[in-house]
Amino acid sequence: IGRIIKAMQASEYGFDKGEVDDVVRAIYVSKSDEDQHLIFTLFDQKLSESGAPQGYLSADAFKKLLPLLGDNMDIGAIDAKFAEVDADGSGKLEFDEFQALIKEL
Repeated sequence: IGRIIKAMQASEYGFDKGEVDDVVRAIYVSKSDEDQHLIFTLFDQKLSESGAPQGYLSADAFKKLLPLLGDNMDIGAIDAKFAEVDADGSGKLEFDEFQALIKEL
């Protein structure tokens, strides 16, 4: 949990304390669909090129996401993880695929 908090607070994406708390709660405390959808939308907005929610996380957004979740993988490992969790092979991480990812944390 500490790695996530430190990574999000130190990031360039401007996460405030409430958003960091939301992420920790969704992943480790409540684990509810509602809280997980809230953080999916948060990451979708903060990590997208446009700064607006798109309804999915792109491969580029995924490369930004994993370090925020405390994973220190190299780019090759991140690409492999994206291919693994992108179950439908769309090149986009939709909410259900995001949920599968965070259940592994």
